[in-house]
Amino acid sequence: MSINPFFFQYASYDEWRKNRIAKLYEIMGDEFFQNSNGLEVGCGFGQISQFLTERSQTNMTCSEGRKIYLKEIKKNNPQSNVIIHNHNELWSNKFESHYDFIIHWGLLYHLNNWKQDLSEAGKRTDVLFLETIVDINNVTSYITEKLGYDQALDGKGSRQSTDEVENELKLNGFVDVKRYDDKSLNAGHHLYDWTENANINVSKYGTRRFWIAKK
Repeated sequence: MSINPFFFQYASYDEWRKNRIAKLYEIMGDEFFQNSNGLEVGCGFGQISQFLTERSQTNMTCSEGRKIYLKEIKKNNPQSNVIIHNHNELWSNKFESHYDFIIHWGLLYHLNNWKQDLSEAGKRTDVLFLETIVDINNVTSYITEKLGYDQALDGKGSRQSTDEVENELKLNGFVDVKRYDDKSLNAGHHLYDWTENANINVSKYGTRRFWIAKK
């Protein structure tokens, strides 16, 4: 399979990354990221890690399930550790035992074993930045996804309810779980300021949630 860069070149995706990163710096402050030790899971081409490294000299580790992205990740993050890992599986010893923070964006809904993956993340950090699509009616379900360069590795994904995600975070020791339903996070078809039972065309728009969870 060759790399199809189309998904990564949407103007709205560039704006989307910038909006989420800007929210992190707004809430956490620049000092938090300076020379810290971070992990980005499901990193794609690693642009988010690249930004943090260049702006804040953050020591980033990049985790991605597709080996075909390895060359591009390393090009963007030449000094970073890169791990090829399917996050439907238990985390291997390639991961460090502790990170100052973990960025877990756009991955959870592509996982069937999403609770296991949150548990693995919770074992390795006290600060989790989590973002995913959730079900607009607050129901958890498991779905079949089309195989592709931005889909579930094995074709099995999920749609979590907002409540269940927050309950899982608390079960994994995150006592301070804050959700940000901010319009400033919106980009293109990615929406965060929607309300449950709103009249939204869910096939057109991504009903997403954004959390910062701390122990």
